[in-house]
This record gives sequence, structure tokens and C-alpha cells, in this order.
Amino acid sequence: MLELPHRRHLLAIGVQAFLDLSLLLAAFFAAYLLRFDFEIPSDEVRNFLAQLPLVVLLQFVALTVSGARTSIWRYTDLAHLKSFLYAALVCLVIVTLLRLGLVPHQAWRVPLSVNFMDVLLAFGAVYGIRVLRRAEYEYVQKRRQLKKHSNGNENGNGNVKKKRSVLLIGAGRAGLLAAKEIEARGDLEIEIKGFVDDDRAKLGRSVIQGHKVLGATDDLPRLVHTRGINHVIITIAHASRHQIHRIVKICEAIPVKVRIIPELYEIIEGRVEISRIRDVEIEDLLGREPIQLDTDSINQELTGKTVMVTGAGGSIGSELARQVLRFAPAQLLLVERAEFALFDIDCELRADHPERSIVPLVADVGDESRMRAIFSRYRPQVVIHAAAHKHVPLMETNATEAIQNNVLNTRLLADLAGEFNSEVFVLISTDKAVRPTSIMGASKRAAELVAQDLNRTYDTRFVAVRFGNVIGSAGSVIPIFREQIRNGGPVTI
Repeated sequence: MLELPHRRHLLAIGVQAFLDLSLLLAAFFAAYLLRFDFEIPSDEVRNFLAQLPLVVLLQFVALTVSGARTSIWRYTDLAHLKSFLYAALVCLVIVTLLRLGLVPHQAWRVPLSVNFMDVLLAFGAVYGIRVLRRAEYEYVQKRRQLKKHSNGNENGNGNVKKKRSVLLIGAGRAGLLAAKEIEARGDLEIEIKGFVDDDRAKLGRSVIQGHKVLGATDDLPRLVHTRGINHVIITIAHASRHQIHRIVKICEAIPVKVRIIPELYEIIEGRVEISRIRDVEIEDLLGREPIQLDTDSINQELTGKTVMVTGAGGSIGSELARQVLRFAPAQLLLVERAEFALFDIDCELRADHPERSIVPLVADVGDESRMRAIFSRYRPQVVIHAAAHKHVPLMETNATEAIQNNVLNTRLLADLAGEFNSEVFVLISTDKAVRPTSIMGASKRAAELVAQDLNRTYDTRFVAVRFGNVIGSAGSVIPIFREQIRNGGPVTI
């Protein structure tokens, strides 16, 4: 005996098929009525009855084969329209060919005018009913969320809290997605008053559901005051630091609270919801614009090779490991002495890249016997050395550890890379190695000199790359700044 959910599913399929067939039948009948000014001659009635099952069956099969009937009705959008257009085109061509004499019976030859009108009416109707189902579903969901939210957000007088009036900055794809999500949900306490965009060609145009582009960012002071705006939300995909900084300065001068949505690529990859609107943070304002990588040369260096990353559990080493996997190495060796950090990055990379060969290795780069055994067994062709002590104040009071780890251990690892004929050894250095004024900076500069010196000793290519302050990395100054601002300052440099 079928379980209830299966019965309900079969019933839904049956109802959908019945509605589709009914609409196809009605469309063909309407096409005949239009063709003969609502007075179908008796001899044409016989032709109509002969053609009806053939045309409707053909259209139903075309919809099924094209995949138009397999979509979930409540999620129908423009992306599904392609399947309906394919099915319509196939039916139009086949019925036209039958009309031109490919069938022996005159009764089966559908008039061309009826054929064209029927295709428009039939496929427009079956697509339209799905759009109506989506509209009904979104309306019900919005009402349900609004009711649920209202029940939990009443004040002492039983009145629902008033929604915040917002302007969306950016009338592009990200702005459209954000507006659709906000409109579809009733629990965000946000009411869109319009869009702001610096593209003057969009001025006055409607973006979604009547929400228009009201002006440019320079018009924000006027719009905020005349329209009673509480918040401004930045919805620009991949907004530059300069853009965000300029908008924040305008909003601070008004003043009005400014917020931001996650970057568009994060939304598309499913890492965050577009409705997770947040405050503008320090990270949004700092840093340089992204640099376009020369992926062809990186492919030549990494693809199909055994790559070792030391300090792989650290914030920089782990990100390097993630990026290396994008270029399909034959094997990735994760070297890290902190057991839990290694376990964490190993689990993450295996989940994201189950097809890759990843080897987690608990090891201290200063342990010669352990590192020699690793080099002997795996023969890494590319070594990326990110293991280091990097916290500036701590290294001032632990100078011997800084020299041991950053200089002597680098020399040991680089010697092994040269001895085992690695193709390239990359030292992750720091901008503090430029005319160093700290123990940490001096130790990293000494490590660079070690790498340069070994270029004359081995065939291995030794290179060093200097990182600046890496936002979000362990020991980054940004969390310190944020905490100082939260406590009312001062911000110390």
C-alpha cells in the first residue's frame, strides 16, 4: 500500500497533467473560434474534432520531453521559459509540415492561422498557470512569515513595530536579487523606498515591483530627508573599496546608517544568504583592489605536481593550500605541527575536493630527521614555506625563537628542497623585512638572504614573496582596531 506522501505526490502529478491537458484543449478550441469569427462551419467542426487529439497529444509529449512539465511549479521563472519555447517551436514546425501535405487525410491538416494562434495560446497558458502558481506561493509564504514575525514583534500596546524605510544603492544584478529576497520575505522589517545608482541611464526606470531608481549617490542627502529613510544598503556586486568608502562618507555626513550585503559571488556559491545584510566593517574599507592572477603560469607551476605547504594549519598557509588545490596538483602535502589546526584544514579540503590527493603530515619544520623522511618519501616538486613566527611584539621578547624558527628552520627546509631537487622553493616573507625595525622583521629579512644565497648552491629556484598585513589572519591588527573602536578608543598605531 502506498504511503500518504507518495499518494499526495501522485495526486499532484495527476492534477498538473489534467490542468495542462485542459489548457491545451481550450487553446486549440479558442484558436478555431478566432479563426472563424466564433462561428465554426459544420464541415470545419469535423476537421476540428479529428485534429484535436493529434495536436493536443503532440503538444503534451513535446512539453514532457523538453522538461517543461518536470519543473516545480512554485519555482517557475524565466530560466524555465526556454523549455516551453523549444516545445512550442517543435509543435509549430511539425503541424506546419502536416499542413503542407505530409499526411494523406485532409482532415488532419490544421490551418496555418489556427496553428500559429494555438501555439501562442497553448504554450502561453501552460507557462502562465505556472507563473500564477509561483505568485500565489510567494504571496502565501510572505503572509505566513509576516504573521509569524508580527506575533513575535508586538510592543506593549499590541501594535506591530514599524518597518524601516531603506534605499538600495546599486540597481544592478545584486540589487535586483536583494530586492526580490526582501520583497519575498515578511520578517526583515525592511521596506524598500527605491534605488540609487550612479548610472544616469537608469534614472527614473523601474527595477522591480515598481521600485524606481530615484537618483545618484550624490542625491542621497536629499532623498534621505524627503523620503524619511532610516537605512541605506549597499547592493553593488564586487564594490571597490573606493566606492564603499565614498558612500560611507556621504552617509556619515547626512547622517544615516549604512549597511551592506555580502559579495555576489558568495551568494551564488551558496555560502551566505542575500538577506544577511550586515554593517559595513573595517575589512570593507581597507586593502587594495584584487589583482588578476596569471593563471596560465600558475598552472604550469602547480598542475600535476606534488606541492608541499608548511604551516598549512595557519591562516595564511591554509589559504595557500586552498588556492593550490584550484590548480589540480598531483598531491598536496600539508605540513603542520599543531595537530588540531592540521585536522581542521585537512577535513575542510577533503570535503571540498574529495577527488584530490591530500596528505596531512604532523611535523615540525625544525625537526631535520622528520622533514628528511618526508622529502625522501614524497619528493615534493614545489615547496611553499609559510611556517613562521610572525607576531611582532611577542618576538621582541622571544628573539631566540624568532631566529630559530624564521631563519634556521628556513635554512634547513631550503637545504632539503635543494638536496632533493625540488623545482621551486617559495618563502612567504613579510613587508616588515623592508628596512626592518623589529626582531620579527629582521628574522624574515635574514630568511630572504638565506633563500637568495641558496640560489647559487642548488638547481632549485628559490624565491620570496612579501605579504603585507593580511586581514583576518592570526595576529592581524584588525581585530585589535575593532575592539578599540568598540570600547570608544583610542585607536593605537
